[in-house]
Amino acid sequence: MPLRLRIAVRLVGVALMVVAAIRFGIDCFSSFRTEEHATADGGYLIQHRFMVDYWTTLFAVFGLVVFAFSFVSSRKRLSH
Repeated sequence: MPLRLRIAVRLVGVALMVVAAIRFGIDCFSSFRTEEHATADGGYLIQHRFMVDYWTTLFAVFGLVVFAFSFVSSRKRLSH
């Protein structure tokens, strides 16, 4: 892969991971819920929940794959 293309692919991969990180923060803050419950034995249970959108996960995974792909050499090596 030519050097310029390799750099461009790495930048695309990093950009996708940055977008995924921003979306992760937005997903966490927008869907954060706290539930409080009293238990039967007199205790108290506090649950914190948030939801991460599947698009966020896809952006992160695809960005990681694209970034890793840029390190794969496409040249065949000659063995003696």
